[in-house]
Amino acid sequence: METQNRFDLNQALAGWRLELAQQGFRAAEANELESHLHDSMKDLQNRGLSEEEAHWISRFRLGSAPDLAEQFAKADPARVWRDRIFWAAAMTLGWLVWMQIWGLGLNWLTALLDGVGLHRTWNYLARQIVTFLPLPIIAILVARGSLLKVCAAWTRPFRTQRDLAKVSVVLVACMLGVHSLILYQVRPFLPEGFLGSLLAYAVWPATLVLVMLGIPPRGNQPAA
Repeated sequence: METQNRFDLNQALAGWRLELAQQGFRAAEANELESHLHDSMKDLQNRGLSEEEAHWISRFRLGSAPDLAEQFAKADPARVWRDRIFWAAAMTLGWLVWMQIWGLGLNWLTALLDGVGLHRTWNYLARQIVTFLPLPIIAILVARGSLLKVCAAWTRPFRTQRDLAKVSVVLVACMLGVHSLILYQVRPFLPEGFLGSLLAYAVWPATLVLVMLGIPPRGNQPAA
């Protein structure tokens, strides 16, 4: 006896929204499109069509995800550049966080490499590879066209870009706290040098956070 696959509307909608996310649609824009989709489906079902038939016909009427993305881009050309600047700042901040974490484990890794016989040039080369590891990963994602999909996955817990930026403020504050402790251990009796080093360290991450806070419009632009 043949088993027919039952149409799952929720699964179909989840796949469709993933296609939209891959094209750079934000949550509010996807919600708006889904609302139109449900209205169209309701009208078609009132005419006697099944849920599955109404779904696919309504999606065809709305257009494919790339076509919809092109229409939205034409309606708001500045949106593309706002998103690019926001994510460039967010990824740069992420790299700084990686550098902070990596810096804390640097002595441990150096001792480990010395223990297995990697000295001087090879030791230095291994440390540089780990330090700049995020850069080739991002380059590969860009080349494969998967960067937006990854960004959407990372930001799914956040409702808007502004919410993500606010979390970044807390993250930078934690980074500065850790860096303050490290500096205090190095130069506890040099308050002027301590403050100068801390301010110099804080300039770049603070600038990135200010950019992230300033890019989203007042309407709380959705994150993904």
